[in-house]
Amino acid sequence: MGAFSHIGDPERQGQRFVMETVTKRVEARVNGLARFIANHWLLLANAAMLAFILPTLLAPYLASVGAYWPSRMIYVVYRLTCHQLPGRSFFLFGHKMAICARCTAIYTSFWGLGLLYGVWKATPWRHGHRPRPLSIKWLAVLAVPMFIDGVAQLVGLYESTNLLRTITGTLVGAGTGLFIYPILDEGFAQAQQDFASDLDGLASRITHHVSRTTNHETHPTQ
Repeated sequence: MGAFSHIGDPERQGQRFVMETVTKRVEARVNGLARFIANHWLLLANAAMLAFILPTLLAPYLASVGAYWPSRMIYVVYRLTCHQLPGRSFFLFGHKMAICARCTAIYTSFWGLGLLYGVWKATPWRHGHRPRPLSIKWLAVLAVPMFIDGVAQLVGLYESTNLLRTITGTLVGAGTGLFIYPILDEGFAQAQQDFASDLDGLASRITHHVSRTTNHETHPTQ
C-alpha cells in the first residue's frame, strides 16, 4: 500500500507548481500596474481629464464637416453629464459644444489645476513642502456663487450669462482641484513608500534564502 500511496504525487506537485507560478506572475503584474499608477498618477489623471474634454470640442467640428453620426454619438454620451442647452453653451464651428459653458469651465479649470500641480511637482520645492488640501469650508465658499447663480436663474430672477457661468464654474473646478490633488498626492506618496518597503523586504528574504542555500551546499548534512 505504501508504494501505491505515492502514485500521482508528481502530477499533483506539477499542478501545484503551475498554479503557484501563475499566481506569482499575476501578482507581479498587478503589483507592477499598481506601482506604475502610484508613480504616475498625476500624469494619468491629467491625460484622462484631457481625454474627457477633447470630445466636447470634437463634436461641433464633426458636425461642421458633415460627420453627423460620430458627432451625434458624442452629444448623446455627454448628454448624461450635462443639459446641453444651446443658450447656455459655447459654440464652435457654428455648433454648440457637447457640454454647457459652466461644465466647460468646471472641467477645464480642474484640468488646469492638475497641470499646475504637475509643474509644481517638477520643481525643487516639492521636497520641502506638500500643499495642504483646501478645506471643505473654503470649497463650499467657492461653490456659493455657482449655487446662487443657478438658483436665481431657476426661479426666474434673471437669466445668467455665459460669462457668469464661466466664472462660477471656474471657482468650483479650481476649488475641487485644490481639494483633491493634495489628497491624492499624499495617498500615492504613501503607496510609493509601501511599495519601496515591500521591495526592501523581498530583497532581504531573497538574500537570506540565497545565503541559506549556499551554506547548505557548502556544509551538507551528513
